[in-house]
Amino acid sequence: MALLELRGLTKAFGGVTAVSDITFDVEEGQIAGLIGPNGAGKTTLFNLISAIYKPTRGQVNFAGRNLAVLTPDQVARSGIGRTFQVVKPFAGLTVLENVMVGAFMRSQHTSEARERAEEVLRFVDLFHKRNEPARSLTLPDRKRLELAKALATKPKLLLLDEVMAGLNPAEVSAALSLVRQVRDHGVTVLMIEHVMTAVMSLCEHIVVLNYGQYLAEGSPKEIANHPEVIRAYLGEGMAHA
Repeated sequence: MALLELRGLTKAFGGVTAVSDITFDVEEGQIAGLIGPNGAGKTTLFNLISAIYKPTRGQVNFAGRNLAVLTPDQVARSGIGRTFQVVKPFAGLTVLENVMVGAFMRSQHTSEARERAEEVLRFVDLFHKRNEPARSLTLPDRKRLELAKALATKPKLLLLDEVMAGLNPAEVSAALSLVRQVRDHGVTVLMIEHVMTAVMSLCEHIVVLNYGQYLAEGSPKEIANHPEVIRAYLGEGMAHA
């Protein structure tokens, strides 16, 4: 069953069309990937889903509800969480306080928000750093904190924007395991990622954009062997992956 449905989604900024007529579904329980060259419109699409941008045309449906009429906070309350490509924690707060900010979306009681935040920090393996200032974290831990803030909102769908960028192979492997655990806890995942080994090993379904246009979608094997995708993005070497 489709949890997220994009139908003819288009966003123009003046005379520039960032994404044009994008249509695809994300099934409940999937880990789906959204790939394409820089400037393909991937983050614009995330901003449309999360109502930061309003579509010029088209529709975003989540669990049967049209999101285009909602504000970003209403979209978050409906069950969509997201991370951002540029990780910016609340530097003046502790790790725990950062995650409590997300938890307060579901509860106005400090004790409940703290309990939720501690639960999520244990899940992402940051509980031991809960009282440290967020500004002191390494890049991998900042990415885990970004994920924890999103998970604290109790999402049904999680949008991940390049959570593996800048990580070394061991850190990518750990991130892969964590994303799988997120899905295994009942959260559907749609992720933008340029680490192609991660995309191909993690995602069950992949959608490809190119210059703001829908190019292809399918299983990792289908995408890796798709002639137009190879020409536009992956390179000839991926055809034999």
